Amino acid sequence: MDRPGRDEYARFYETYVKRVPEPQLSPLLRASEKELEADLLTIPEDTAVYRYLPEKWSVWDVLRHCADTERVFGFRALWIARGDERPIPGFDERLYAQTASAHPNGLSEVKEEFMLLRRSNIQLFDSFSAEDLMRKGVANGSGVTVRALGYMLVGHWRHHLSVLRERYRIGVEG
Repeated sequence: MDRPGRDEYARFYETYVKRVPEPQLSPLLRASEKELEADLLTIPEDTAVYRYLPEKWSVWDVLRHCADTERVFGFRALWIARGDERPIPGFDERLYAQTASAHPNGLSEVKEEFMLLRRSNIQLFDSFSAEDLMRKGVANGSGVTVRALGYMLVGHWRHHLSVLRERYRIGVEG
């Protein structure tokens, strides 16, 4: 099955989908597990509270946000794939960040949770039929297919990894 078309997700998510040039969802998701694991290893534990500007999220906050979004996107995919036609509300990422418990065990706990969520989502997407993947629902006020949500999962992390590398200088030599 090919990449999602532009009519399968809201324009806002183009940032994430563009980061995923791979042509097929199933191999992409399987490869994303090792990719994510390797990426997380480049983030040192002692950077948990680092912020590149005082008003920006800490490294821990970024990873917490990515884990939360992984969970939300997986839920949306399940909801739509199972044929529930009710619209799914959006979520306020700033509110989630403000109310998350602050750095209880450094980065190791949130890294582990993120990996478990990715593994769970890979199994979830493997359980979907071709028809399920093309099913379209409404999330956050916009139409989205299950297939597009799979690409958004991977692209969302790639986007934030890029931010961690470019702005936080995490995992960058020199």
